[in-house]
Order: sequence, then structure tokens, then C-alpha cells
Amino acid sequence: MRARLDQGEDLVVLDVCLAEDLAKRGDMLPGAKLRAPEKIADWADELPTDRPVIVYCVYGFQVSGDAVAELRRRGVNASALSGGIAAWHAIGARTVPLIVNEERIAP
Repeated sequence: MRARLDQGEDLVVLDVCLAEDLAKRGDMLPGAKLRAPEKIADWADELPTDRPVIVYCVYGFQVSGDAVAELRRRGVNASALSGGIAAWHAIGARTVPLIVNEERIAP
């Protein structure tokens, strides 16, 4: 994914970390949009079906995996960032400051 972003590929990147995990973080992937996983029914239909959607959480397991499954069920070309933001940190990839605002709650 790092190479895809560096090449300017037209990706939608979603941070679906739980609220309690966001409170422990200070950064996010560049260009990511915060979305509450428990409100997926409220925002999933606004996603494009003709572009790749990359979803991540802290470790890339349950939260992002469940979100990806639901998005695929809705026809979205979604995949999870393997290892989540923890793996992103481990490879030394660039992040930006985390900004939590209304966008997290109301897409």
C-alpha cells in the first residue's frame, strides 16, 4: 500500500479504529478518513464502488476485517491493511497528525 500511495494511486483510505483506540493514538495514515466501524450502515453506501478502498485499524484483524467483509457485501472493492497502523509504524511509513472531528461520527 505504501508504494500505491507513493505512486499517487486513487485509493480511498479509511481508519476504522475503535474510539477507545483512537484516544491512545496521535497519528493516522496520510489522506485517511476516520469512520466509526459501529456506524458502517450510515456511511458505507457513500463509498465508491469503482475505486479500491483500503481499511485499517490498530492491528488489522477483527475491526478492519469485519468492516471489509461488510463493505464487500455492499459491493465495495475493499481490503484491509495487513497489520494495521501498527505495521505501518513498524515499516517507518509516513503518518500525519490524528484529527478527530465530526467526520468520525457523521460521514
